[in-house]
Amino acid sequence: MRHGHKNKIPNFGRDAAHRKAILRNLAESLIRYGEIETTLAKAKALRSFIERLIVRAKKGDLASRRYVFRFIRQKDVFWKLMRLAPKYKRNSGFVSFVRVKYRKGDGAVIARVRLISPEEDAENLEREA
Repeated sequence: MRHGHKNKIPNFGRDAAHRKAILRNLAESLIRYGEIETTLAKAKALRSFIERLIVRAKKGDLASRRYVFRFIRQKDVFWKLMRLAPKYKRNSGFVSFVRVKYRKGDGAVIARVRLISPEEDAENLEREA
């Protein structure tokens, strides 16, 4: 018996290896460019994926670096993340996304996903306190 409602990540109509590759590529692009556009479903899946990576990268020890490198294979992007992550003050909420438009072909909702900069994070924490 399948319990599909318990799955946390949508399968996008692809097998596991393809889903994993999509999330890896989206994560690498997001870290490299700071902002990307993708479908809303992929943006939601990417948010949980990248936040786990950033939390692990914040630790900075060898095991954490190896864990992050399993997913972020491009060395320049990997080191950018490892330099960026410890600057965050909070433990979650590193990614935000905004619905931008509907895709012309199939009407899918397109969202702009962006990494919140550590400076912006510090300002938000000061404002909340």
